[in-house]
Amino acid sequence: MVEVSAEWALVVVSIGLVVTTIIQAFFASRLVRESRALSDATKALVEQSARQLAFDIRKQVGTDDKLFDEYWARVEHDRKSGRN
Repeated sequence: MVEVSAEWALVVVSIGLVVTTIIQAFFASRLVRESRALSDATKALVEQSARQLAFDIRKQVGTDDKLFDEYWARVEHDRKSGRN
């Protein structure tokens, strides 16, 4: 069996911990990046759904362009200010 001094064991364990920390940081950054992309995609889908719903309502009700534009501006303003 190979005799390993306490100092070398400490060096090996320290290197292992540093490598493990670097790997964890890499995958954590990838996870953050992917979650941001998913969040952006979800927001885009919600906005697209809202626009489609507004278009369908507009088509069914038959409102004129000016009223619809005012309504949509109010919806966008409420969305940006955080109100539902």
